[in-house]
Amino acid sequence: MKSVGARELKNRLSEYLREVQSGEAILVTDRGDVVANRWKKAVRLVAKIHRRIFNQRNDFEHKLSREIVKKYGIIVVEDLKVKSLCRGMLAKSVHDAGWAAFFFKLSYKAESAGRQFLVVVAHGTSQRCPCGAPNPKRLNDREHVCVECGLVTTRDHASALEILRLGLSLLALAQPEVRVIVA
Repeated sequence: MKSVGARELKNRLSEYLREVQSGEAILVTDRGDVVANRWKKAVRLVAKIHRRIFNQRNDFEHKLSREIVKKYGIIVVEDLKVKSLCRGMLAKSVHDAGWAAFFFKLSYKAESAGRQFLVVVAHGTSQRCPCGAPNPKRLNDREHVCVECGLVTTRDHASALEILRLGLSLLALAQPEVRVIVA
């Protein structure tokens, strides 16, 4: 490394003081690193992009939750362990989807509109048929075929029907005068 003389240091210091006085202040971090104006501009640009993405996602969640609450009287969701899902290989996708924030928006909008919002335990919903019969599947089995009732559909649709069935049975336990019929 080239040694710097006293005159060079004095010139750098005077140059720095001129920039500070002229308004082109150079940011110095805790470690003593100098941060250039281009860096600060890039940081502001990235922050602006992230703020825009956040606002778009937030707007979409509000619109979708309002539409769901207007359309349905009973809303049933599965109790996802979002923190546990964020530890695995799907962490980025789970964070990107913003499930926890969406469920929160959905719950308070349903409550303010007087709708039923039910949370169902998610354990085994993809391993049972909506008729109640066990139907074990491997993860790569994407089709649901029940030998008991003859239902043939996709795995995700069968899970959604099972979640709805569980939610309606919870509702029937809370309100005994309501009869539950799942077709």
